[in-house]
Amino acid sequence: MSSIAVNIAIGIFTSIITGSLVWSWQRIKRLQQKGRHGAFFGLSAARACVIIIGQQMNNPFGVQRSDVRALVEVASIANDGGVEFQIFQPDQFQGGIGSQVEFCIGGPFSNHRAAGHMATYLPGVSFTPYNRELPDSIAIVAGGSEFIREPNLREYVILARVFPNPSARPLFLIAGQTGVTNLAAAHFLRSRFEEMSRAHGVERAFCLVLRVERPDVYGHESVHVASDVTEIAFGS
Repeated sequence: MSSIAVNIAIGIFTSIITGSLVWSWQRIKRLQQKGRHGAFFGLSAARACVIIIGQQMNNPFGVQRSDVRALVEVASIANDGGVEFQIFQPDQFQGGIGSQVEFCIGGPFSNHRAAGHMATYLPGVSFTPYNRELPDSIAIVAGGSEFIREPNLREYVILARVFPNPSARPLFLIAGQTGVTNLAAAHFLRSRFEEMSRAHGVERAFCLVLRVERPDVYGHESVHVASDVTEIAFGS
């Protein structure tokens, strides 16, 4: 065999081996990421999860457009975990929590199930009443801190993971001042779960207040952690 043919054969063999190693490494990384994803969200292919979506305040049969997009983000989380999901509005679902993963989207004025979750599991955080005449309408209150909505400048949303008991599957609560903030929190949860897993582990509850900067200009992706209010929220 000529040296040229030998070099070609070696090159082909090397490419095959390199390609196989790259494919194997990428597959391992995907499996590792899927494992971290399932652990953080408590998802298991053996169980479906539920998504509860809030209603429009002036239309109990309607859903805000931004909340629909938040629903898509959360559904993607379930899909990435390989689990089926069911979607309900608050008046369609009265099940308990802990037997399956739940994602609850919407503030307490559009989603009465979210209001119940906050009162039961997050007694240290609340929303001020809605009153368009007052500057602190629907402000998020956590201890001595008040996160006041400045429309289209700074808006806020609660993102929490709750375990009703040590063996329960988690509840993820997204309770925002607006539909855009709900979408921002859902996007944050889906895209930054690995960062949150490093910060909070896979078995610890947390409650964050996220800040959305200039949503009229930058949309829902300009979202940052304004404060970790876990200790205050859970009353510990």
